[in-house]
Amino acid sequence: MKRLPLKDYILKYGNDSFWERSFSLVDQLVFSVLSYVYFENYLDMPMSIHDFYFNIVDGKKDGIEYREKADLEILKACAFSKRFSDVTICEAVGVKSKGKQFGASLFDIGKALIVAYRGTDNSLSGWREDMAMCYEKIVPSMQEGRAFLHRVMKTYSKPVIILGHSKGGTIALYSYLGLNQDDRKRVIRVFDNDGPGTCSRDWLDDLEREKVVCIIPDCSFIGVLQYHLSPDFVVRSYKKGMFQHDLFSWEIENAHFIESKRNPRSLKYENVVNGWIGSFPLDERELFCNQVFDVLDSSGAEDFGEFPKKAARRVAVMARKFKAYSWDKRRLFWRIFFSLLHRIGTKPES
Repeated sequence: MKRLPLKDYILKYGNDSFWERSFSLVDQLVFSVLSYVYFENYLDMPMSIHDFYFNIVDGKKDGIEYREKADLEILKACAFSKRFSDVTICEAVGVKSKGKQFGASLFDIGKALIVAYRGTDNSLSGWREDMAMCYEKIVPSMQEGRAFLHRVMKTYSKPVIILGHSKGGTIALYSYLGLNQDDRKRVIRVFDNDGPGTCSRDWLDDLEREKVVCIIPDCSFIGVLQYHLSPDFVVRSYKKGMFQHDLFSWEIENAHFIESKRNPRSLKYENVVNGWIGSFPLDERELFCNQVFDVLDSSGAEDFGEFPKKAARRVAVMARKFKAYSWDKRRLFWRIFFSLLHRIGTKPES
């Protein structure tokens, strides 16, 4: 069974309301997890987390759609806790199309609103958009995120906390940057949990850091890709390497994250992978990424979980798709691919 320090935190410290104990770094991670619940498919009106779980989740014979089982375990723990059960889910949105995967939820904790942006799910659309961040300054979900936040600021009057994990963290930063000065004054904090960087630092340089908190695990891989902000907090994870991106692995003690230091392997990966990406012009990065996902799309699968089903047929279709590319395109693909293998060959041992 998967270890869930975050669930243990809710069970142990969930008896204190947000009025009794202030909002913390760990609390914001709880809401980052909740953003991965597809509230938008079931929510017709504002509803407390308690009522959503017992009226919607518990009431459905086949359950509800989720990214992974641990998300629902956190939702259930919240529904039974004093701290989170009365939190209102005000609204939620979700958009998914070729090259775009976006989700956001709005929560009301009484003293403030929380805008939680969803990170990448298991869909090919989401991963295609992630790859696009290596050649596009602004990807579609970042624009969606900014529009969602503008609407929240216009519709509601309470102070706001903005947060997200993975791509959701990057969306949180970009959305905050789009606010005018008056609306920024209403923002309490912006939390970026191991969000990837982008191919240009233009908008990052314009970001005011006073209210921004960037958190990465000690062997971060995703959160140090390309141009990114320096971390404000490094948290210990019980997993290894890039698997530390899993926020359920971040360790908690006495209601606080266990602080750590950057692992040398993380620094090595940052140099190797960013050096590899930066060694190719933007147009070649775009061609490579589109080749990869056009081949994957040809399989007929919409998310990575579908690949094991009819695997032999999918592989055959993808092979034919790749062979149909011109020799120049295939040569570019292999040149970029083998360049990465060469650079990875310099990585330190575990």
